[in-house]
Amino acid sequence: MKKLIALLTLVCVMMMSFSVLAETTAITWEEIGAPVVEAAEIEGDFYSIEELGLAVWLPNGLNAAEISEEDATAGRLYLMTDDEQTCAFIIDAVHVDGMTLDQAYENAVASGMIEPEIVNINGLDALSYKNESINAGCVVLVDTNSNMIIFSLTPIEGEDAELVFGLIMSSIMPLE
Repeated sequence: MKKLIALLTLVCVMMMSFSVLAETTAITWEEIGAPVVEAAEIEGDFYSIEELGLAVWLPNGLNAAEISEEDATAGRLYLMTDDEQTCAFIIDAVHVDGMTLDQAYENAVASGMIEPEIVNINGLDALSYKNESINAGCVVLVDTNSNMIIFSLTPIEGEDAELVFGLIMSSIMPLE
């Protein structure tokens, strides 16, 4: 019975969080991520990504995985997977030669990405969307060096995938 009540509470909090997300383009960890993590008692930690000047929260259970030389050459910075390798969190940096976030949005729409939206996450302008072809939720930042920093969580389908993607998305922030 306790598990059922906890699950119903989690679903209610998650629905409230995503309704807030749908109503606003300003997303903060304090307003969205932290309350859900606390209510659902999800364990995780913030990780500093020094070379990008960013921090991101990840749930426990994701471990660093080796990146192939080919993927590193293509711009893969980080790869984390669960023990069964059924879930992956990826950070890629792609040189875009002056592309703006608005142009990235237009490309996402033209490419058939699902639910593309320009948002502000903890003070950072970003593009979020779902990429059906790779079954991933993605958040894109464009840095001052003409690089798109792409955060991806795959698969995006599944019982808790949308919740985890929302938590990770709401946690991306500049290092203090």
